[in-house]
Amino acid sequence: MKIGKRVFFTLLVIIVIISGSILYYYWPRGENEEKTYPWLFTGAYGVYIGSTTFRAGGRIINVISTIRISVFDTNNTHYKLFMQFSYEVPETGEMRTYNNASWIPVSHPVFFIIKGFKYIESYNTVVSTSRYGIRNCTVNVYMSTLNNMSIVKVYIDTSINWPIGYELINYLTPSNTSGLFLNLTNTNIGI
Repeated sequence: MKIGKRVFFTLLVIIVIISGSILYYYWPRGENEEKTYPWLFTGAYGVYIGSTTFRAGGRIINVISTIRISVFDTNNTHYKLFMQFSYEVPETGEMRTYNNASWIPVSHPVFFIIKGFKYIESYNTVVSTSRYGIRNCTVNVYMSTLNNMSIVKVYIDTSINWPIGYELINYLTPSNTSGLFLNLTNTNIGI
């Protein structure tokens, strides 16, 4: 009789472990995922605008820049991110736009995908924004692979894992540096 009870309890433990594993794997995680990735839906977007002024050839040049990032598609493991970077120089009428789209693993959110830049490092900081107040951020730093003279910093809000700003720094010469910060101005993601 003791052998029967041991077999019964052993089978019961095995069934509980297997059932628990199956429930854990298939159980809907809407509440947790929503808090972790509230932007993970088709149509999620953010628009960032900034301007800067710098001196070139004795002239003062104004540059207005816009970044738009959008989630075009999602599946269980990846999302398709579309990024558009554009700038305008009102004095000359020059306008340029760069587009890129990539499938990215959900486990590795990336919000900067322009060819010619490589990831360098990340660090944590606190940022004060006029629209969203004080935010804890992880800053991802990217450097130009063409000349190592341009750096892009992406400020990702740690509570929603979505960028609240982009900083572009150009080291034109050792004594001439231009910078631009693009703030999140429009989004359909709850912050």
